Amino acid sequence: MKGITNNAGLALKEALDAESIPPDRCVRFVGSVHGGELQIDRRFPDDQVFKYGGRTVLAVGPETAGSCRRHTLDYEGDHFNLVTGAPRAEERLTQVVHCGHM
Repeated sequence: MKGITNNAGLALKEALDAESIPPDRCVRFVGSVHGGELQIDRRFPDDQVFKYGGRTVLAVGPETAGSCRRHTLDYEGDHFNLVTGAPRAEERLTQVVHCGHM
């Protein structure tokens, strides 16, 4: 996965905090560019992870990360979307919040 927008990072962090999810857990994207789901899970050593506000908010397994390598997770209105191309102007500087392998 290319990255997450600031809006997506904020929405994920707020959801984790609102549900009092422990810091060793995060949201996992499971699926492909054709559809998927978000679920609470733990991080695995080969995950691609994204941080926001000092917390790991999203984990993506290697197979999913590869199939979504040109996509960015965005949040708009009340739902998440995988988008390609340039992010909206207000997201441009925060497109990739953090990406790394654990």
